Amino acid sequence: MTREKDWLLTLANVILIFAEIAFVFALIAVVVGGIAMLTFAHGKVLADLAAAGAPQGAFWALIAVLALVWAMLSLSMLFVRRLRAIVGTVNEGDPFLPDNAVRLARMAWYALGTQLCEFVGQPLIAAYGQYASGFTRGLSTSGGQHVSLAPLGFAITLFILARVFRQGAAMRDDLEGTV
Repeated sequence: MTREKDWLLTLANVILIFAEIAFVFALIAVVVGGIAMLTFAHGKVLADLAAAGAPQGAFWALIAVLALVWAMLSLSMLFVRRLRAIVGTVNEGDPFLPDNAVRLARMAWYALGTQLCEFVGQPLIAAYGQYASGFTRGLSTSGGQHVSLAPLGFAITLFILARVFRQGAAMRDDLEGTV
């Protein structure tokens, strides 16, 4: 019996591939920007910050925000990579695998890590974002501190799904053992 291709899973896989590629380019851009700020553009960045009236620690706050952005992009890319692997098992017709339970649990940790990075970065952006407007064209630097329970709910949902998949895989194994 041949399986019919599911257009939704194919579309999801294509979108996830493009997302993974976009994350790679974004990660490279952040690393190149950080290296530039720490080396040959260091003096210009310090001069621009001084001209904007930035306090003493603004440069290192900007570097810290770049590091947090890099961490968030990395976690997001890992999330997409795990989701793509799950989509692949669904497309093959066998999603209730122990590996998918592990993937879902990791995705929950990545989501929590991303939220933690945002939570840590918000005060930095609130304190120093106004001085970085020349570096962040088109990005919000208002630094509006907000706390949302949605990412926490999302992570809990993923942890629960991981347990559902773990139990589904165990039940399938038990069923195969009795047949």
